[in-house]
Amino acid sequence: MLITLASFLQFFVVSPEQLILLRILIGFGLGGDYSVGHTLLAEFSPKRYRGMLLGMFSVVWTIGYVLASVAGHAWIESAPGAWRWLLASTALPALIITLMRLGTPQSPRWLMRQGRISEAHDIVRRFLGANVLPGDEISVATTRRISTLFSARYWRRTAFNSLFFICLVVPWFVIYTWLPAIAKTIGLEDALTASLILNMLLIVGAVLGLVLTWLLSRRQFLIGSFLLLAITLTALAFTPPAHGPAILLLFTLFSMTISAASNLVGILPAESFPTDIRSLGVGFATSMSRLGAAISTGLLPVALANWGMRTTLLLLVGVLLGGLVVSMLWAPETKNLSLVDAADGGPAAQGRDNEHSVGI
Repeated sequence: MLITLASFLQFFVVSPEQLILLRILIGFGLGGDYSVGHTLLAEFSPKRYRGMLLGMFSVVWTIGYVLASVAGHAWIESAPGAWRWLLASTALPALIITLMRLGTPQSPRWLMRQGRISEAHDIVRRFLGANVLPGDEISVATTRRISTLFSARYWRRTAFNSLFFICLVVPWFVIYTWLPAIAKTIGLEDALTASLILNMLLIVGAVLGLVLTWLLSRRQFLIGSFLLLAITLTALAFTPPAHGPAILLLFTLFSMTISAASNLVGILPAESFPTDIRSLGVGFATSMSRLGAAISTGLLPVALANWGMRTTLLLLVGVLLGGLVVSMLWAPETKNLSLVDAADGGPAAQGRDNEHSVGI
């Protein structure tokens, strides 16, 4: 509701300050949606399909991003006030989603943690079928304070999910830096055409990420992605501008890989924390990634102006290598664990789970 209302009011702004305030309100709404959406889906998903379902968040997000980008390029100059219509139009999908979410059931896992066992069983039977059983939920002593994320039990998970998220988001902006150069290399002067090509690569990469999520372990996928991204960006940094085909190939590989790996930002945080603080952990990691995005947005043009493209790219390689080290040290393997096991850090409930249970 917050996203819907704030988006609609953008049409009527008369000052930059009003627009900034509305964008901040939209950001609050999106932050809440990131935290709750991933958490609720994780707690309703069967273990076998949890990675694919959570990965779909990134795929659908990428498709929405592509549609928004195309609309912006196509219509921003169609009329003097076109920007108002473009910004306010986002209220329509937000309203549709709001209406679709009316009646969304409470998480059975959360209900069980509150001792409301019969309600949890009723929701499972109503939405998932009479033969589906709620997963067992072990009572882990947690509190719903943000300080819990930094307790001795959870600080490594909090640090890992925040840092790997940041290390993926910051290099993402290399795509936008390189877009004009790539477009010029392949003879595309039209911004809309160049944007379409870029965005198609992102969609292909996101879909590829779903396949890799199914085939590979979480650790293999993440560590391999950071390594490939670092190698690709290093090669881009040292490829002379005259080698257009090589630059295009490397850029394509980089774009598809970072889009594929971004599927994991919707999976690993949701699988790393117990039910009591799952949304809190997901929300904190997401907020740290947005902080990284804001900092990189501000510093990247400064770095390009003062140090040039090569040095800037090598700095971003350092960010990717940092993500590689963090992943090698702390990345959990949660693919075949129940949410209870993932929360406990090990196979605490082996032997009593079955593939038809909720959230395992």
